[in-house]
Amino acid sequence: MKYKKVISRLLASALVVTTVFSGTVTTLEAAAAGIKPQAELEEAFDGEKDPIEKITAACYDKNVTIEPGKTATVFRLPASLKPGRDVTVTYASSNESIAKVDKNSGLITAQKKVGYARVTTTVTALYDGFSMEYQTLVKVNYDIAKTGISVDQANIIKGKTATVKITPTSAMNYAGWTVAYTATNGAVVKNNKTTAQVTAKKSGKVIVTAKISSAGKTIKKKVVIYAGEIAGKSSVKVKKSIPLSVKGLTGKVTWSLDKKGRKLASISKDGILTAKKKGTVKVTAKVKAGKKTISLTKSVKIKN
Repeated sequence: MKYKKVISRLLASALVVTTVFSGTVTTLEAAAAGIKPQAELEEAFDGEKDPIEKITAACYDKNVTIEPGKTATVFRLPASLKPGRDVTVTYASSNESIAKVDKNSGLITAQKKVGYARVTTTVTALYDGFSMEYQTLVKVNYDIAKTGISVDQANIIKGKTATVKITPTSAMNYAGWTVAYTATNGAVVKNNKTTAQVTAKKSGKVIVTAKISSAGKTIKKKVVIYAGEIAGKSSVKVKKSIPLSVKGLTGKVTWSLDKKGRKLASISKDGILTAKKKGTVKVTAKVKAGKKTISLTKSVKIKN
C-alpha cells in the first residue's frame, strides 16, 4: 500500500521527465492527457494514513523538570499506533549523568546531579522506514529552601539542652547534603547532622543557624531558643528582703517556696523574698512561656 506522500513525489518527478505513451516519446504536456488527476491517485492509494502524521504536539513534552530520584514519561504514542506493528520507538539521553532514559520504555530517571539533558524520541514507520525525532529538554533540579527546621523546646532552663532537627526533602536525601550549625549567646552545639544538641550556657535569646548545602547551593535556616533563670542575690540576712526576677523568658510568673523554705521566708507575687530565720530556701518561679510552663529554681541562703 502506497501513501499520499509517495504519490505526490511521483507526480512531482513527472514535471522534469518525458513520458512514453503507446511507444511514442512525447513532451510533458502531451503525456499529461494520459495521467489521472492527483486527487484520483491519492484516493486510489491512500488506504491508510501515514502513522507519523498521527503524532501531534500533545504526544510529547517539550520541557520537563524532575527532582533527583524521581521519574517521568515525556512521550505518549497515540492509541491507534502499536509498537512493532506500525512503528518502532527508541529513546536516548544526551547526558545520562543528569537524566537516564530507558531505551525501550522511555521512562526517565533523574540522577543525583542537577543540570540539563535532552531526551530524543525516535519514531520509525515500519512500512517505509521513515523516521521522525521528538526532543524534550529535561531539567533536573530541586529547591533546598523547602528544607525544614524545628526545635523540640523553644523555652528551656539555663544549662539545659534543646534539640534542633533538620528535615531534608527526599530529593536532598537522594542527591546528598551537608549541614553545619552555629549558635549565639555562648551556647554549645553538638552536631549529629539531622539533629543538633544545643546547650544554653547563659540566659537569654539563643539563635541557632543551620548552614545547609546541597547540589551546589547553600541556604541558612534559623530557630530561636530562649533560656531562663532566676536572677538576684543568692544570700540575704534575717529580716531583710531581696528582689528576685526571671531573666531570659517572658510570660506570667508564679513564685513559690519549698515546704521547708516557707518556715524560713516568704515571697511576694512580684518576687520579693523576705527572710525570717537562718537557713536555705528553694525558690521556684513557674513561667507560662507560650503553651508550656517552665519551672525555674534558685537556692537562697539566709544568714544572721
